Amino acid sequence: MGNSGPAFYFQTDNTAPRGRIIAVDTRTPSPRRGARSSRRRPTSFEGSQIVHNTFVIRYLHDAFSQLRLFALDGKPAGTVPLPTLGSIVQVTGEPNDTEMFYAFTSFLYPTTIFRHDFTSGKSSVFKAPEIAFDPAKYETVQVFYHSKDGTRIPLFLLLLDYRARGPDHPEPLRGFGPAGK
Repeated sequence: MGNSGPAFYFQTDNTAPRGRIIAVDTRTPSPRRGARSSRRRPTSFEGSQIVHNTFVIRYLHDAFSQLRLFALDGKPAGTVPLPTLGSIVQVTGEPNDTEMFYAFTSFLYPTTIFRHDFTSGKSSVFKAPEIAFDPAKYETVQVFYHSKDGTRIPLFLLLLDYRARGPDHPEPLRGFGPAGK
């Protein structure tokens, strides 16, 4: 991933199947623990890098991406709010940059590039496809279904925003996937 002086950082799944970051000090080479994915939650590392001297870690949590920030000593430093449930495709930036860029896509957003400013802590659209669609009129809701064997399965519902939908406007329901299995 990178280094800060003699401390080199590596992403690994050694003894942490969902992923973690270790630091190795080249003066006393013994891995020490850094940011780690929780073993109690269904969260896994998708990728990590150092931007703004901060670990930027893409997590996969219940079938959607999260961007979390950690100091180089492994202490949590917040999250980067995303526009809705979706996937982070890529994160770019350098260790000393004050900004990073990330590609986000979802049921409501075609792949859109966002710029995150570490100084203000805010993200804004940097580049988006020009299409005649307003995602603000819709919302993505996640629910869970338990299969016959008890496996918890995440489902995403795309709905008209409740303020636009109202009680007198039923929601059309469409399904995809195997039925009755």
